[in-house]
Amino acid sequence: MRLRILLPIIIAVAAALVIGGLVVASRNGDDPGAGSSQDSSSSPSPSATTPASPSATATPAATPPELPAGVPTEDQPNPAPTAPGAVEVTLTYAQWSASTTAVEVAGFAAVAPEPTGTCTVRLTRGAQEILASAPAVPDATTMTCGTISIPGSRASRGAWQATLTYESATGTGTSPQTTIEVP
Repeated sequence: MRLRILLPIIIAVAAALVIGGLVVASRNGDDPGAGSSQDSSSSPSPSATTPASPSATATPAATPPELPAGVPTEDQPNPAPTAPGAVEVTLTYAQWSASTTAVEVAGFAAVAPEPTGTCTVRLTRGAQEILASAPAVPDATTMTCGTISIPGSRASRGAWQATLTYESATGTGTSPQTTIEVP
C-alpha cells in the first residue's frame, strides 16, 4: 500500500530533477544552441526553459575539465619535491594522572591529514630525558596525537618540562614547553 503512494511521488521528483538539471545546463552554456543569442543581463524568455534534446547533452565537451592545482599536465613537468615544512603543534592536555599513575600528554599537529606521522613526547628534568612515541592519526583537518602515557615508574618526583613533537615526510614541529609536576 505504501509503495502505491510513494512510487508516483518518487517518479515525479525524479522527473522534476532531470528537467531542472537540463534547464540549468542550458543556462550554463552546456548546450551550444540554447541561449546563445540571449543577453546575460536580460531576463530569460519562456523558450529558454525548454529542455535540451537528449542528443545535445550527449555531445562531448570541446575542452577537457580543469585539473586541480598542483597536478602536472603534459606540458608541465612534475613539481620538484620540497623539504619538510614547519608544522604548528598544540598541546591539549599535559599533566600527571593519579588514576593511571602516569604522565599523560595529548595534542595535535596543524597539518592537513596525511597517511603517516609520528608524535613524540619529550620529558626533561636536568640531564634526565624520557621519550615516548605513538603514530599520529588523521582526523578531519589535522593529525591528532591522542593521549601518550609515560608510566610514573619512569618519571621520578618533581617538575618535568614536556614538549610534543610531530614528524612526517611533509613537515615537523614542536609544541611550546609546559611543566608537569610528578608527585
